[in-house]
Amino acid sequence: MIEMLNVTKYYDGNSTALVDVNLKVEKGEFIFITGPSGAGKTTLLKLLFYAEIADEGQILIAGWDLYKLSKRSIPYLRRNIGIVFQDFKLLTNMTVFENVAFAMRVVGTPYKEIRQKALNVLKLAGLVHKADDYPLRLSGGEQQRVAIARAVGNEPTILLADEPTGNLDNRSASAIIEIFKEINSKGTTVLVATHNENLFTSSGRRVITLDSGRVAGEGLR
Repeated sequence: MIEMLNVTKYYDGNSTALVDVNLKVEKGEFIFITGPSGAGKTTLLKLLFYAEIADEGQILIAGWDLYKLSKRSIPYLRRNIGIVFQDFKLLTNMTVFENVAFAMRVVGTPYKEIRQKALNVLKLAGLVHKADDYPLRLSGGEQQRVAIARAVGNEPTILLADEPTGNLDNRSASAIIEIFKEINSKGTTVLVATHNENLFTSSGRRVITLDSGRVAGEGLR
């Protein structure tokens, strides 16, 4: 599903964000990527959805070789990838339902399908009763659940989450991880980048540890 081979990424010519990273993620896996601030977690995810381009090495995603990817193919790659950010990135002038539906409209989902699909993912996120509310009326945990619903509305094969619980209390953070587990149980490959060890301690999931841009450890936790 995902393979990174000797991947290195530089910033500003000489600052190294990732160094010789090798990583393989099987279809349907749920893994955590951890490490201190500046370890390279965000950069790694950006490379996977082609927001950044590796300077060295090879990245393969669901049959796509990102080194050979043409500009016209980028949108097709990204349709297979859902992204959840720490700062939610919701459209505050749209309701919860409209935020989720908008992501579907962008990729050309038929209008007749949008309503049912949007309600289905809002049900998954436990937010059907908030469908007509605006984001700023929601708690931080609720806003993040809207962001997750939006990310999975188009049924991506891969879900990437960058510090998705960084601004949340422990109870809300645990609820978010439970939603990710439910999404994963349906076959979606999930990668969660986090510095919060409480999220994966005793999880039984594979954990990749980055330090100064290098893979410093890997194993079940």
